[in-house]
Amino acid sequence: MRNFTLKDAVFSALALTLLAVTVPLAATNARENAKLTQCTNKLRMIGAAELTYAADNKSELAMGENNFIKGGGAVRAATYSMGTPPMMLINKKYLQSSKPNAAPADVREEFFRCPEDDVNFVKTPITGWGKPVPAISYLYCWFSTQQGLKSHSYPCKTKPDQDDDYGLRSNIDRDDPDRFIFADLIRATSYRWANVPKDKARSNHGDQYNVLFIGGHVSTKSINEKQEAWVMDGTNRFARLADDVQ
Repeated sequence: MRNFTLKDAVFSALALTLLAVTVPLAATNARENAKLTQCTNKLRMIGAAELTYAADNKSELAMGENNFIKGGGAVRAATYSMGTPPMMLINKKYLQSSKPNAAPADVREEFFRCPEDDVNFVKTPITGWGKPVPAISYLYCWFSTQQGLKSHSYPCKTKPDQDDDYGLRSNIDRDDPDRFIFADLIRATSYRWANVPKDKARSNHGDQYNVLFIGGHVSTKSINEKQEAWVMDGTNRFARLADDVQ
């Protein structure tokens, strides 16, 4: 039988140290992946609700009413009024809680709060455009009119032959299914669209984010510091990263 040596002791200590580091790290990664998956599932449910709404409304998504449609061309991460897409889906019963008699504010949190978001979501009554802003964990995008696209500096070319009522992401029969309609907040959009102070702005999932497209499918994308800085520096630039169209 071989004697246990000092060398063996050193190797054993190193192995135990490595195990002590890797086991908690693996557990942390597993928890983060589980939350990323839960977030993906929430976006899929939102996508299914949008498609069901469209089936009942001449193929038009629940992407905003009244001034939201006419203003067009903007990205938001809040529910300033009952005419915003999240509240339309809730109030018109396309998103319903599994809990009986759940209040709209609770349904809003159930579907529009990412499980990993502890900074961006703000649970407050919707009282118009005042503060605190009732922010959610996701951007929603209601690009609609040509005028709205131009006035909000949307970074994709508009088509001169289209009339002013034509948008990019509002009709499931007409518009490209690979344009995004909801997406996780990244650090740049946390600051720009959820009104989080710049030094406290936070991505829901670090260097990853989930994207829901018009077609109802969800993808997980990665983002680097250069892309974060590019989005931080310009209105509506995030759409170019999130869309899967050229």
